[in-house]
Amino acid sequence: MAVNIREALMTYLLAQSALTTLVGRRIRYDERDQEDALPAVGIIDVSNVFIHTHEGQIEVETPIMQITAYAATRNGATAISELVKTALQDYQGSMSGLVVQKIELQSENTGLITTPDGVVRVYATDLELEITYEKE
Repeated sequence: MAVNIREALMTYLLAQSALTTLVGRRIRYDERDQEDALPAVGIIDVSNVFIHTHEGQIEVETPIMQITAYAATRNGATAISELVKTALQDYQGSMSGLVVQKIELQSENTGLITTPDGVVRVYATDLELEITYEKE
């Protein structure tokens, strides 16, 4: 069975010891479970670009993914996002057998998530990354 970019990215991030020292295995796809302890990392798909020629779609895709660092403090979220940037920004190489041509940081945003009752506060730093890779 072919590996997809989501699985490859997750495997790659879980292999980054400096990152897992801070977040453990709390790196999740889609939304972070509210019951998850902090700090944590969430990954969501933002978009995907399919490149075509006159002959059809080529085997290169360029999804944009948002990776969010969650922590109880702004400094904690910043530290996690810096580790993610170090691991991924301008990366070129193989991820679980997929050829990654380049990963580019597109944007970075910080924020504070507060529940309506004002009790739960979580700091978040969002990184949007464009990943250009060759499909299997």
